[in-house]
Amino acid sequence: MIRAGILLLLLLVVACSDDSNSNNVDVATMDMGTDVAPDTSNNSTPDMVDMFVPPDECEAAHEADLPAPSGDFCVGLTTIMVTDTSRANTVINDTERDIVVHFYYPTHTSEGEPARPFLAEFTDVFGDDGLDPDNFAGNAIVDAPLAQGDMTFPVLIFMPGYTAPVSAFSSWLEDLASNGWVVVGIEHPGLSFARYPDGTTLAADRPAAPAVSELLTEQYPEVVADAHFVRGLLNNAETMPFDPARLEADEIAYFGQSYGGATAVGACELDSTCVASLNVDGQFFFGEPRIFDVLTKPWGIILSEGRYHEQDMPGDQTLVEMLTTTTATKFYAELQGSTHLGLSDVVFLYQASNVPSPAGLGQLFRLDLYTSVTSIIRTFFDVQRLGQTDVTVEEVASEFVFVDYGE
Repeated sequence: MIRAGILLLLLLVVACSDDSNSNNVDVATMDMGTDVAPDTSNNSTPDMVDMFVPPDECEAAHEADLPAPSGDFCVGLTTIMVTDTSRANTVINDTERDIVVHFYYPTHTSEGEPARPFLAEFTDVFGDDGLDPDNFAGNAIVDAPLAQGDMTFPVLIFMPGYTAPVSAFSSWLEDLASNGWVVVGIEHPGLSFARYPDGTTLAADRPAAPAVSELLTEQYPEVVADAHFVRGLLNNAETMPFDPARLEADEIAYFGQSYGGATAVGACELDSTCVASLNVDGQFFFGEPRIFDVLTKPWGIILSEGRYHEQDMPGDQTLVEMLTTTTATKFYAELQGSTHLGLSDVVFLYQASNVPSPAGLGQLFRLDLYTSVTSIIRTFFDVQRLGQTDVTVEEVASEFVFVDYGE
């Protein structure tokens, strides 16, 4: 590998994409029954400008420990639990496949109980007694109403990394929601530290390596099926916390971090309604046997520095395969000074708790890292999902410092 020192390299290869060959997938359903593609024929979609310009900017009513979102909407957060009765939780004793789902969405109110993103069970893993997750506040307001009016909102499905809860990436999800997106975060049974709506928690299964690799490969199809199951509920009024007609769920996109980023790409490829996916710092998994061969839909990957150059990570070969065999637009960037763990909100928890950050959280100033990642994520989906052309992802990314990747 050739590493050119602090400079920008954005690899953007555009090829003709033919979605007519995309695979449809049979999604597992709850007893009430759902379809993969919702009927949105009666939805009214306002002009793009009207959709993203709320009446007033949000004025926070509490002091948050996460960066203020960049959009004008306030942010609401509602959590539900759904059960896929057709599949079991194969990680934990074949119990019921209960899936915790978090909705981050635009709202016009900042009054109410602020979200507490971190679980003590998760932060205990770091072994630093000074961390104070119970008093760490996000920007989102728990169970706030969806933004007033008849505006409709585009949808993103988010999949977290192995063991990490969705809320460990609240800053990303809050930022997207403040800009007019509804983000649906999924806790995969047995693979995430999850808090259920009744307040109980479930820790992720944490086997020793190399059993972890075997577990993640084995669970890849199950995680993808979780995403498709939740996606199929988006038009179900009995399940959704707000009117499904307010969602633009005829076309969606997927993204995730680490293992969640890798599975998000696969979930998108096998969902006929998905238009794009983004993998943040995840190796590529294909499942065993492989559930897809070639990516035919637009995708991107943002990597922490050196992620695919580490000697104990075989990701280079699979990344090269994805870059060379795909038939769609692809975006690649590697962020200098960042680390795998440092891409999460754990950095802000250490800061708020006045605990010295471990070296594993990276060298970049935390707010710069947050700004770069959220700007690229937001712009990538504005372009790929919404078709906005006033700014490109390369132009946004050029404001930040990257390192080279090549052969």
